[in-house]
Formats: sequence, C-alpha cells, structure tokens
Amino acid sequence: MDHVQGFDRNQEILFPAKIDDYIEEENLVRFIEAFVALLDLTLLRFVNAEIKTTGRPPYNPADLLKLYIYGYMNTIRSSRKLEKETHRNIEVMWLLKKLTPDHKTIADFRKNNAGSIKKVFKELDENDKNELFVKQPDAKEVKEKIKQLEERKSEYQDLLKKLEDTGEKQVSLTDPDSRMMMTNQKFDVCYNVQTTIDDKNNLIVDYDVTNDVNDQKQLNEMARKAKEVLGVESLNVFTDKGYYHPDEIKKCVDNNMIPYIPEPKPRQPKEESVPKAGFCDSDFKYDASRDIYTCPGGRELTFNVMSEKNNKMMKKYRSDSCSSCESKSRCTRKNNGRVIFRWEHEEILDDMRKRVKENKDVVKKRNCMCEHPFGTIKRGFNQGYLLLKGLRKVGGEMGFTMIAYNMRRVINILGMTKLMESLNTGKVLSQI
Repeated sequence: MDHVQGFDRNQEILFPAKIDDYIEEENLVRFIEAFVALLDLTLLRFVNAEIKTTGRPPYNPADLLKLYIYGYMNTIRSSRKLEKETHRNIEVMWLLKKLTPDHKTIADFRKNNAGSIKKVFKELDENDKNELFVKQPDAKEVKEKIKQLEERKSEYQDLLKKLEDTGEKQVSLTDPDSRMMMTNQKFDVCYNVQTTIDDKNNLIVDYDVTNDVNDQKQLNEMARKAKEVLGVESLNVFTDKGYYHPDEIKKCVDNNMIPYIPEPKPRQPKEESVPKAGFCDSDFKYDASRDIYTCPGGRELTFNVMSEKNNKMMKKYRSDSCSSCESKSRCTRKNNGRVIFRWEHEEILDDMRKRVKENKDVVKKRNCMCEHPFGTIKRGFNQGYLLLKGLRKVGGEMGFTMIAYNMRRVINILGMTKLMESLNTGKVLSQI
C-alpha cells in the first residue's frame, strides 16, 4: 500500500476550457462582482470612473475596487501581495478577468479614492516599502549622521515651539494626524475608530475615524448619523461609560435619541476643600419635588444662586446650619460650609441613571455587540493594525474593512444563494 499520489508534472492533462468552470456558484467572488456592478462609480466620484478622450486608457476603478474588497475579506491588504494574487489566484483571475495591474496602480487607487470608499460603505498610502539593509558606516557616513542628528534636534525644537504656540499636547513624527491613546492598558500611537452597530444582526450601520484621544465627544454625532442611515424617528443608544458627557447626552435627548450610558464613578472631592474621610457629592440626596439636597447628617441644602463652573451653568446649594453640624470636620474645610453644585439640566442625567438601573441586562448586552465586529476584524480578518498614514487615508482603509465585515456578516446570515437573489431584487436589508 502506498500514499495517495499526485499527477506527474510532465504529463499533459486537460483543464476545463473556461475559467468560469473553476468558480462554484456560491463562491464569494460572484457576490463581489454583483455588488460592485450595482454601484455608480461616477456618482461616487471614483477617480477614472469617467474615461478621458486622450491619453493612455486607465484601469476601470470597478476592477480595482473588486480586488481590494476581495483582498480585505481574505486578509490580503498589501498592494504588492494583491499584485501577486492577480498572477496566481484563480479567484482573482476570474474577478479581474485576468487583468494584472502593478502594485503602484493598486496602491494609488486606495490612496486616491479614500472619500469614495466611505460612500461605498453606505449603499490601504503605503505598506509597500523597500527593505532596509544595515551595514557598518565609514567615517564620512558618521559625519553625515552627526549632521542629520543636529538637524533633527533643530526640528524637535521647532516642534516643541509649535506645540506651545498651538496648545496641542502631542505630535507624531511618523503620522502627524495620529495621537497617543490608551489601548489594552497601554499607550500606543493610534486613531480612534467609531462604529454604530445594530442589535439584531451585529451589522455595522456607520463608522468614522477620528484622532480624538477619547470617546466623550463622539456620542451625539455617531448617534445622529445612525438615526439618519436607519431612517427612524427615534433611537435607543447604548454605549460604555467612556462616552459619558453631559452635553453630548443632552444633545441626544433633544434629538429624540435616548442614551443608556453607565455613569463613571464619581471623583473624590478636592482635598483642599473636603477631608480625605469626607463625604462625596453622591452622598447628598436630591429631592426634585422640593429642589433641595439632604446631607448625610440630615441637614437640608437649598438653592442659593446660579454660577458658571467648567463652562456649564450650575445651581449652587448650601446650608446656613453647616457651622453647627457635628460632622463638619468630616464634610468640609470651608468656613461657610459645604456647597453642592447641580447642572441646570441634571434631570436629563437623573432620567438616564434610572433607565440604566432598570435595564441592566440590555446595557450589559452592549459589550457583546461591540466586541463581535471588532473581534472579527482583528482576529478573523487579521486587521488589528493600520497600513496607511493620515486621517483621510486611514478613513479609506477602514472603509474597506467595514465593507468586508458587513459582506461576510450578511453572507453568514442569509447564505450565498439567498443573498444573490436579494441583491438582484434590491431588497437585501429587508431579508435580515
């Protein structure tokens, strides 16, 4: 008995006559082909969508778009690797009808169409660097290196002055648009990718790329765009406590978008005003019907005056009986007693605290919703890092990532046969 044997490489064999015979009916590339065929690339303002009457004919942007979508769905993002696939990958040969654009053409397409890629999502400039070869420098090269270091020192001094003049706190030398952010309990130079996800199918409704170091100012804008995309009158919005910002919460409520955001732990009062063993503001209970606060010692703090604090209009509450309170030494160091500040729209936050408390299971479910797409993108697609630099280009790169994720997700939900039928009737979303 022997092992299973392959063909003799020198033996003549007969392959199927048509390349189409190699691609089964439910192959992913057939869906990519059909999807791109439905797009109006001129309306989406893809470069070279309209052919000029003079000059060398360009590649059809539809073919390059199909190549990138296929690549991102199969963890092939580098333009050089995509070029290789056009010569050896039977699926890519079928998809591009055996066209073999070079890696620069492929890379330029991604770089020049970042804005259009975002539009494709709603209906990678360079990863291809030459290898650096290391060798021992001679005396001339050492002098040149010293000169370069002196020039770099001057550049750093200019950058420092620029930071002081602009008020910015950081700058990246490799990518000026990126920022240092906390990720997975460590700091890294990053972009902040925002997504809105539907709770039924874990599909990405919308996305954005920013260089804001936290999420506090993203709530209203992302919720507003999701509401617009979905075409609904109202929207329940679930996020983690990183999005907690009173002004953003009020904007959402004013636009009929109801937020459910766990409140971060209250900060301890400043040490100079409150003893270490003192009371937090949250220990003072508010009575809305009487508009008063009651301290842990049972004394009432009444509304005194409106004042501005941290760019917000705040209601100020105090008690005339603080001086005679036996707990004063634990409560405040101020001679005129403890003061409680209440935001003029605090009732909006009170309502949200109540909603979160009454819907703990749904709020907890939000974490699963968020982790599903990002887990798939980082692990399944091997896209836990970026290839491009610059906010606009990174936005285009993430566009391909989001398109690839949603396509995979819809295929998993409907299956290829039903999806192709739905695509032909224009009723994909109604099927899921």
